[in-house]
Amino acid sequence: MFSLTLRKATGPKDSLLILPISFEKVSGRDLKWMFDEWLLRTGAPKLKLRDVAATPDKNGYLLTGLIGQVQSGKTCRLLIPLAVTMFGKKEAYQTSVVMDKGIPEFSLHVHGRQGRCCRQSGHG
Repeated sequence: MFSLTLRKATGPKDSLLILPISFEKVSGRDLKWMFDEWLLRTGAPKLKLRDVAATPDKNGYLLTGLIGQVQSGKTCRLLIPLAVTMFGKKEAYQTSVVMDKGIPEFSLHVHGRQGRCCRQSGHG
């Protein structure tokens, strides 16, 4: 979407103030919240997993837990990528958790014995 938006920009007069309008036109969605949080706000979100548990079920395990933001200030609206490594498997099970208020709980059904669960670095 980024390259498509840049191609549709009207030229050198475009600035950081016009960029959100261009993205909204291309996506057809209201993205003001995103630009407000990521461009106008100072600081960065800090996340912490807690109360993570694995309960055996008939197809593998049910993984549950909470993800909290621990930075000072207002909670950020995020799409948090999660990866769960499984013993004996090369690829991690990957999913995302939406955080738009409060402390979201995640619940994942995975096949096999889990190794670890983590927020993927390089995201967020």
